Amino acid sequence: MKLTPAEEKLLKKIGEAQLITKNELREFMRTRTSSGNAASILDVAARSLVEKDLVSVINPVGSTCYLITKGGSKLLRDSR
Repeated sequence: MKLTPAEEKLLKKIGEAQLITKNELREFMRTRTSSGNAASILDVAARSLVEKDLVSVINPVGSTCYLITKGGSKLLRDSR
């Protein structure tokens, strides 16, 4: 499965954390994106990872969080 560079960055970050909030990911992308549209890049890449079943979204206490799925973990392991 081919991922975009933004998807790869996000998947690796989510894989490292196992569970991460959207705000933490937004900050991560802001520090790693030279353009001013880190939030839109995050939204597009995160949506794509969810559609590919590599990441799941949960909303505990109203806060959006992302967690890596078994498929996402396997993809990370196989890409090393």
